[in-house]
Amino acid sequence: MQCGPIRYTAAKPTGAPHDLEVLPRSRFTRIEVPTDAGIQDVFRHLATDQARTEAIAAGVRDAVGQGRKVLVLTERTEHLGAIKATLDGLEPVPFVLHGRMSRGQRAALVADLDALPPDAARVLLSTGKLIGEGFDHPPLDTRVLAMPVSWKAHREVPVVPPHPGRLPSLAQLFANQSLYFTSGNPSDDCLG
Repeated sequence: MQCGPIRYTAAKPTGAPHDLEVLPRSRFTRIEVPTDAGIQDVFRHLATDQARTEAIAAGVRDAVGQGRKVLVLTERTEHLGAIKATLDGLEPVPFVLHGRMSRGQRAALVADLDALPPDAARVLLSTGKLIGEGFDHPPLDTRVLAMPVSWKAHREVPVVPPHPGRLPSLAQLFANQSLYFTSGNPSDDCLG
């Protein structure tokens, strides 16, 4: 498609990422839910799939072992608990951020994160709804999408959910990012 000549090219911000690496972690398993299942049924299935959760935890452990500072995103609070339990014994102990926490608890957790030296290892497990505009934590350099599902109601790009685009300030601050997501055949996780 031709749209005419390029009229303007914006300068790349100095803090913009210069290296974005996407590392899909495919598990070729089927999601067994009834054909009339709603999105919450699919989420429930993904959040309770222990083998999948163990694969996510293995990816987090690998990233931490490489010196990465990891943000793990999911859509369900109970999935955060399952991931944290699977990461038992991981150093550093993961921070967990979700909507069932009071505003004061969330503020204290973010303050604890911000108090860490920039080069200190860290893992933040969070629901995607709490990570978006207004959330800045520059040391985070790796995102693990633990529930890469999109559906028509969200009007998002299939497979990679809203989180990468909903982190504009983080995206501008990451020097080298890695983006992991764990799924079955990528088309199996796309709904709609």
